[in-house]
Amino acid sequence: AAASGVAVFADLAIDSAGIGYTLLAATPKIAGGTESKPFDIGGVIAAISVKGLGPVAAALNVQTARLYVPGASAVSVLDVAKGVELTQILGFEVPFGAAVNSQTNQIYVSSAAGVAVIDGPSNATRVSIPVGTGAKGIAVDEATNQIYVAVAGDPQKGAPALVPID
Repeated sequence: AAASGVAVFADLAIDSAGIGYTLLAATPKIAGGTESKPFDIGGVIAAISVKGLGPVAAALNVQTARLYVPGASAVSVLDVAKGVELTQILGFEVPFGAAVNSQTNQIYVSSAAGVAVIDGPSNATRVSIPVGTGAKGIAVDEATNQIYVAVAGDPQKGAPALVPID
């Protein structure tokens, strides 16, 4: 029985994670039935193979539904909606972290050589920025387009630091 337009189904179970599920309800009082708004069920949907990569991190561009996964000596670009690897961007020296600015469609990857800036539309590495030694975690502030990188050795003081990049 529905109360205030809300129906409760105590024995309903969905046993698979997925995106865009809908429920279709039909009764003699509802001609043709009615369909719910799409909803998602969390959990592992399916693994996406990344050939020989050994992924260590991932960053999602919510505007393009592309996932950037660094590992080994490349960054894989995955299409999240289709669940496939689109390409691998090669030439990284021990890539570790990834961050995405969805507004500018720029991807930032920390590696032993510093921070590489990747152009999202072309998947081309634009520039590499030296940040000290042992660059690991990386984050981006989309509002200011500032990047923050955790490094083992700051270029000026040699001690572990958080390096901001404007």
